[in-house]
Amino acid sequence: NRHPHVTVATRSGVPPRVSNELLARRGATEDLARGLGPWLAHIGLAKYSDALLEWCKAMGAATPDEIAENATDAAAAIENGSVEERSRIEEVLRNAAPGELSGQTLEQPLRLTGHVRGRRRGE
Repeated sequence: NRHPHVTVATRSGVPPRVSNELLARRGATEDLARGLGPWLAHIGLAKYSDALLEWCKAMGAATPDEIAENATDAAAAIENGSVEERSRIEEVLRNAAPGELSGQTLEQPLRLTGHVRGRRRGE
């Protein structure tokens, strides 16, 4: 896992990939050049990493939030062939940064109790 962490679900069926997407988005927010590729991989747009980074540099977009705000222009810049694919990319980008990221550093280490169940990828 690129972002070592523990995902704690409060109920059955909560997908752990959401936490990975958020951590990748945070990484892209902190350093777009290094974090854009991993974030795009988590949202299924890895093949557009280079083109989107060039668009970001040209347009001055520095965060995933700014990319999401300009999803129409970003999608048009990185996919000039298929209208359907461009629409899909636009929708993915628009929905990939749904709100403000926040984090909290605990003063004391978190102590978890209960049942721990490990899952293999795909379970």
